[in-house]
Amino acid sequence: MQKGNGWLLRQCGKADARRLEAWLLRHGPDMPRTTLRYAIERFPPATRKRLLSATKS
Repeated sequence: MQKGNGWLLRQCGKADARRLEAWLLRHGPDMPRTTLRYAIERFPPATRKRLLSATKS
């Protein structure tokens, strides 16, 4: 289930990466890390690292 949710978020990010990034910053701390990691796969490495550190609970 977590991988599926992450995949769906990643697909949405293909259409609007800025919107996904903002959504992840708001909801990331409350979601499973597996979902977050799948969702940010397509971001550049620096952005991935920043999102991972910003969404630690």
